[in-house]
Amino acid sequence: TGASLRVLMVEDCEDDALLLERELTKGGYKPHVKRLDSPGAMHAALRDQTWDLVLADWNLPRFSALFALEMLKCNGFDLPFIIVSGTIGEEAAIAAMKAGAHDYVMKSNLGRLVPAVQRELCEADDRRSRKRAEAALVVGEERLKLVAHATNDAIWDWDLTTQTLGWNEGFQVLSGFRPHEVHPGVESWYSCLHPEEKERVIATRYAAINGAGETWSDQYRFFRVGGAYAHVLDRGYVMRNEEGRAVRAIGALIDLTEQKRA
Repeated sequence: TGASLRVLMVEDCEDDALLLERELTKGGYKPHVKRLDSPGAMHAALRDQTWDLVLADWNLPRFSALFALEMLKCNGFDLPFIIVSGTIGEEAAIAAMKAGAHDYVMKSNLGRLVPAVQRELCEADDRRSRKRAEAALVVGEERLKLVAHATNDAIWDWDLTTQTLGWNEGFQVLSGFRPHEVHPGVESWYSCLHPEEKERVIATRYAAINGAGETWSDQYRFFRVGGAYAHVLDRGYVMRNEEGRAVRAIGALIDLTEQKRA
């Protein structure tokens, strides 16, 4: 009743393969093993089925662990790859680890096999989770860029720990300044506020940041190249750490000048 484990085993000795399967079973797994000993068989196995783990003998008459590892990488698979051998030397083991193998276990010390498998399965899950998070971040950033292009809003991102403020391309449409022409510090925002509203706007924003709220909304005048001021709606969201301290804020300025004029 152990956890199911799909094992691709690069091994030419049936007795050794049975020993490894028995060791995995003793360790609490229910292994489903595919034993193979040639590149062609491995290619077919990778094509026809999904796998959780690869166990590979170091050197076979028609195959090798390094060849199997290279096939795995060339096909884009990120699976735990553990060499199980009775002959691998220290230098060869180091070379295998540099090539991408995750661990090696001597056949004379199979007590290390299950702990190595458990560790590498967990690390493989972590790698997949990081890749999913990174992919989701890329998608989110692309979506944000598309929204910004569609609306022409000036989107800002304020790191409250470093007091740096970044803008997207919409900032140039609103103000006439290019983002790289503006100082990255929050003072660049202060300097664009209308003198009659500056104190009130800053106080309102910091009240939201220092309080318990997560959002704010305000209207004020924002400086444009040439000396004129745009009427803007500023809406923002505060991000807090586990202690409740504000660490980041992000929002957008929407140009209301034409509506105000009308």
